[in-house]
Amino acid sequence: MARLSKLLGPDGRPVDYDDIFGPPKAGPTLTGVRQPISGHPADGLTPSRLASIHRAAATGNPLAWFELAEDIEERDSHYLSVLGTRRRAIAQLPINVEAASDDKEHVRHKDFLVEWLKEGVLELALFDMLDAIGKGFSVMETDWESTPEAVLPKCFDWRPQRWFDFDFTDGETIMIAEGVTREPLSAHKFIVHRHKAKSGLTVRSGLARVASWSWM
Repeated sequence: MARLSKLLGPDGRPVDYDDIFGPPKAGPTLTGVRQPISGHPADGLTPSRLASIHRAAATGNPLAWFELAEDIEERDSHYLSVLGTRRRAIAQLPINVEAASDDKEHVRHKDFLVEWLKEGVLELALFDMLDAIGKGFSVMETDWESTPEAVLPKCFDWRPQRWFDFDFTDGETIMIAEGVTREPLSAHKFIVHRHKAKSGLTVRSGLARVASWSWM
């Protein structure tokens, strides 16, 4: 793998190559906490059970809530259609890049991004990023590719919300769930999109939280 002599992040500090080019940080595991198989709390759902799922999510245990939000999408064709219409309407919009100024360096930056956008990596990821509409947030893990000329995202991998938790201190910082522990998201490795249907904590801001009562 080619290595550039220096790669700086937005803060001007050198980027840790092992951090961005290492194995996936939040990939699935068969025996660990990030299993591809999900539970189905919608089975036999009652008002009291739904209330307890909402309460648990708001107090730091959102697993059942994220599973339920996915269940609702799979079991309500109208809800899925409405979400899909919103997501596709945005994902299909043209992406335009403008230079910050007429400075040659800024124009070069713009041209660089325009060329990368032609590869369709971002375009393909937008639909998954907009999964935040229903659940309040989405997380995409970046798979970086290094060439002698540049370091660019090769793809953005969607990660299920149920593989993440929120920091207990502020209730907003998204962290990787590692059993009873939480790991911070590595810099330059993840894209987090938040979509607030209402003000408040991210875990309570998705459309699914309101729709769940009508759906039940």
